[in-house]
Amino acid sequence: MAKISNERTGEYLKEALRVLKAKGGELPSGELNQEIAKRLTLNEYETSINNSGQYRWITNFRFYSMGLVKAGWIDKSGRTWKLTASAKDFESLSPLQLFNFIVESYGKWD
Repeated sequence: MAKISNERTGEYLKEALRVLKAKGGELPSGELNQEIAKRLTLNEYETSINNSGQYRWITNFRFYSMGLVKAGWIDKSGRTWKLTASAKDFESLSPLQLFNFIVESYGKWD
């Protein structure tokens, strides 16, 4: 069975930050997902439907996006995502470094 690698998850997260930056720092989550899907080449597994009826890549992305919140890089209010000033250096991280950073940030959450 295929799975989504940590590095690939980091690509989703990094692209989300890029989209938010390009769109003025704020976007409804549905529009954000659409923009990410346009910018990345998603494979058959990523676009397959999981048991909960969602695209696998979106389920993976949403799960790990909480690390962006815990790192202080994103504020989620309702269905709107906002890029914070703390995320200013995200481009310096590779997708895998970004993934590891948000997992570490999530682990520090009280």
